[in-house]
Amino acid sequence: RPRVKKFVRDRMASADPIRISMAPSDYVVTSSGWSGVRDTASTFIPARAYYLPELLGVLGMREIEWDGESSRPLVDRERRVVGVLGGRPRGSEYLGLTREAADVLEQTRNQGSFQANQQTGRRGDFTAVTSGISYGNGRQAPGNLRLRPTLLWTMHQLFAMSCFARISGFANSLFRTWNPDVYRLYEATLDALVDNHDALRRNFLRRDSVFAAATFNFGPNTITNPHVDTLNLAWGWCTITALGPFDPTRGGHLVLWDLGLVIRFPPGSTILIPSAILRHSNVPIQEGERRYSFTQFSAAGLFRWVDNNFRSDATVNEEIRDDPEAQADRARARRTRWMTGVNSFMRFGA
Repeated sequence: RPRVKKFVRDRMASADPIRISMAPSDYVVTSSGWSGVRDTASTFIPARAYYLPELLGVLGMREIEWDGESSRPLVDRERRVVGVLGGRPRGSEYLGLTREAADVLEQTRNQGSFQANQQTGRRGDFTAVTSGISYGNGRQAPGNLRLRPTLLWTMHQLFAMSCFARISGFANSLFRTWNPDVYRLYEATLDALVDNHDALRRNFLRRDSVFAAATFNFGPNTITNPHVDTLNLAWGWCTITALGPFDPTRGGHLVLWDLGLVIRFPPGSTILIPSAILRHSNVPIQEGERRYSFTQFSAAGLFRWVDNNFRSDATVNEEIRDDPEAQADRARARRTRWMTGVNSFMRFGA
């Protein structure tokens, strides 16, 4: 996709940054440095809908009236690019593909048979299905997420459609351009996983995605409650593409709670954020509208597994039980992992 790569790179020269006041020391990560931290009493935000007047008035947040097309990086006080409002390619062709993707998600929801836990969850009251490779939550080793055979076939059909491959490919190019070092880590990790585990399957062709997993949010009202995706890589990024017929000036905004930002998020556009450390949600849409989304991410456990040479922490710790030097090396890595990861972010204007 050389044309897409050039298009994304050309955006950088004229990008208008969004300055934020945070720096790496302001984020909360686990002691191992691999992942985010679950909400505590001091950070918990009630899981409910938050409307624009409340967010901009009572809570005093700042609205970013993004056009959904141009790229705007989120730049911290040490000039690190911590996320990007990626936008979308210019012209009607790509927008047509994103409208096709929304129609497909609507049809699939109407025709599909979903389990109860796929029709509502802690993130909100909408239908969602995740497919791909994961590790954690009690799994003994990385594996393909289990789905019923009929639903698994449906996921395979969606991944094979050109509209979703194009959306994924564009997000991939944004990731490669705005966060090249972390992109290469994702690429190398997924390559290592599928090359060393015969049963693991990519969602897309290698050129179209470095992410291990993806979620189709079938709506019809994909509005998330405030949450943090703590199981994702702490310094990693996830992609979010908004889809559907809704008025982005009145709803569907992306709320980044830790940054005090409410970002207008038009359908067909893509944003990349470190979802494991930034609490995020959406503003409700208007009655009668529909909103869907497509997201991609990789679990922190996958990077840990590969870093351990395809072993669990428990296995490695048992193997070095009588090796003080190896134990000291692992302890040192735990202390420095977060800063090493976040220091790989590109510096804006460098």
